[in-house]
Amino acid sequence: MKKSLQIGYLITIFLIFFVPGLLFVSGKGKSASDTEENRTLSAMPKLEISTYRVFPTQFEDYFNDHLPLKDQLVFANSYLDYRFFHSSSSDQVVVGKNGWLFYTGTQQGDEAQMKDYLGENLYTEEELQTLASKLNQAAADFQKRGAHLTFVFNPNKSRIYADQMPTAYGKPAENYRLKQVVQYLKANTKLNIVDTTEVLADYHKKNPQNQIYFKYDTHWNSFGSYIATRLLAQGLKRSLPSPDAVSIQDGKHPIYDLARMLHLQDVLTEDPAPIVSGYTDRTYESQMSGEGAEIMIHGSCASPEADARKLLLIGDSYGTFMFRFLATEFVQTTYCHYSQYHRDVLEAEKPQEVVFELVERNLSLLNSFSIDRAFPQ
Repeated sequence: MKKSLQIGYLITIFLIFFVPGLLFVSGKGKSASDTEENRTLSAMPKLEISTYRVFPTQFEDYFNDHLPLKDQLVFANSYLDYRFFHSSSSDQVVVGKNGWLFYTGTQQGDEAQMKDYLGENLYTEEELQTLASKLNQAAADFQKRGAHLTFVFNPNKSRIYADQMPTAYGKPAENYRLKQVVQYLKANTKLNIVDTTEVLADYHKKNPQNQIYFKYDTHWNSFGSYIATRLLAQGLKRSLPSPDAVSIQDGKHPIYDLARMLHLQDVLTEDPAPIVSGYTDRTYESQMSGEGAEIMIHGSCASPEADARKLLLIGDSYGTFMFRFLATEFVQTTYCHYSQYHRDVLEAEKPQEVVFELVERNLSLLNSFSIDRAFPQ
């Protein structure tokens, strides 16, 4: 029996490591990458005197792109890591308790989500003073054009679901960058600051059975967004019903980004995606332009109960979740991704209220925010 198992292991190893190579050499296999990845795959390089130095690297790229069963092998490796070893095959994702996934935050800019969690990227007193001065100037510039500026900050998923973080990371830091910024700005400026951390953390603590962030995604779900938007609405002198008073239906999120990073988007699909309704009788019409980070959404509400002010919401992807709850509160609501904002947007929309929204991991963008742009040049 023992000998049979050993033979079985050897056969399995042979199939895993040698069959794809044999298919590659024979040309009878084909990687699915050419249809599943939105890019041009590497071509077979020519070995010439002028290219011999770069040939090994180019051939490796070609081999990786065209290796038969590549996608199946990547999936198998990632699935085994996640299911059996409770680990991640990506340096962008960590696996927490109960299968929860968390983003390490190193893909763009100076994102450092784990440093946010551990309080390892604190600002100096001088940096806080400089930031406050910049934001005061921005608020004054918007005010000159008839627009009142509000800042809303939303916590990272790991901040609210620290109870699901890997044990190795320990408890979240008592002092962290977002807390620093909020406390400093409230104490030293007259800026309108909304920090949704406490209201979300409090709700999760009292209602752990109601999920407010996705398990397999970097974002909050619609219900979590509603709780946060309700606090923002109060800061804008509007009122939304208590979370206990709204209706929740089961929905479906199209794809979970952290699951996709692990190539497990077809497996990790069971994640509550609540649809919130019953918070208003008003409706709105919307038009969307652009895609991805270039998206802009224009909403209009014809109800006489809607606030006559026009609202411009500049923000990251968390802001898209907030848009629908704000769009029934104002006669006109426009969402603009921060990377697309420039002064021309302000001149075109002519809002009386401007909201600049950021999730915690994007907080460094505050250093670039002005009436002219919200993204570093």
